[in-house]
Amino acid sequence: MDNLTWGTFDSLFVIGGAIGSMFGGYLAERYGRRNVLLLTNIPFVAASVLLASSTTVLALFAGRLLAGLAAGICTVTLPMYIAEVAPAQLRGSLGALTQVSLVSGILCVQRCA
Repeated sequence: MDNLTWGTFDSLFVIGGAIGSMFGGYLAERYGRRNVLLLTNIPFVAASVLLASSTTVLALFAGRLLAGLAAGICTVTLPMYIAEVAPAQLRGSLGALTQVSLVSGILCVQRCA
């Protein structure tokens, strides 16, 4: 891949995440947090299949966008779900640890890349 194609491929995850995060709250309120988290596995699996079996750059782009979309939805929905099901004495810690884990994962990926 040339630099433009690679840059596009890389940024499609962020674009998908931005779009998914805009709809995550609405979907969680309408269909329930648990249901949204369970149903978000479908685009994650579809994105994995697309990325693993793609033979064209467009299929790679579609898989990356779909993975970002699902990740954006989960990033919004998961803290709401944790706050809903966690015991009161652990709610703050679990919410904070969710965000720390997310940012730590991003940091590790960026340092390895």
